[in-house]
Amino acid sequence: MIKKDSLNELKSKLVKNKSILATSEETHIQYDLSITLVDKLIHIIDELLNTNNDLHKLASTTRYILETLIITKLLLKEENYFVKIYFAIYNQQENKINLIIQRLKYEIEILKKYAEEYSVQTTQNRSKYSTQSNDNEKRLQATKKIMEENEKTFQQLKKEAQKDITIFMNQLNNYGFDALSVMFEKDTLQEYENKLKEIQSLKLEKAKQLSKEQWFKSYFCKRVQHTHRFFKKC
Repeated sequence: MIKKDSLNELKSKLVKNKSILATSEETHIQYDLSITLVDKLIHIIDELLNTNNDLHKLASTTRYILETLIITKLLLKEENYFVKIYFAIYNQQENKINLIIQRLKYEIEILKKYAEEYSVQTTQNRSKYSTQSNDNEKRLQATKKIMEENEKTFQQLKKEAQKDITIFMNQLNNYGFDALSVMFEKDTLQEYENKLKEIQSLKLEKAKQLSKEQWFKSYFCKRVQHTHRFFKKC
């Protein structure tokens, strides 16, 4: 069985000898993937030591082990696979951010829907319980009643929203439906859309750069295009 101490020692040697091992773009990519694989193995050992016979954790760790073994076997079997993994990392990041953006957009629309419903119901509360009386006590009671009904409305809508909203629920009490939808649409959504553009730009630039490298051409067809997600070997 692989011991964690041995892996930590291996990682330490890799880091110490980086200047020797990573002397070109090609070997730098191979070096980074080696570090990533060692980190994965260390993580797997930590997970196994802390599962406490939890079936969910064991299943998750088993999947992680299988994934690592498959990647390792393919790296040993296919000489160009390390490049595919390198670009797959960009693709995974891109896909992950895309999923977050989709979820954000979905929940923002849900927030807007409930904000509109809250506005309608609170308007009805004001119409129903407001008073034209000049009596200060009656006006105070009316205001109190409207606030109470508005709070009931909010709590009821919040309960309904829990079926659809997962990201923003903890902040609803602080901001409400409308303010929260505006804040996340202008700030959080924009932040992730910018991240997506950055990842896409980095991936394209790296593909353009590598497609001009001689070592890269030795692994792949000369007709390779930098826009291809994966590259076909000659």
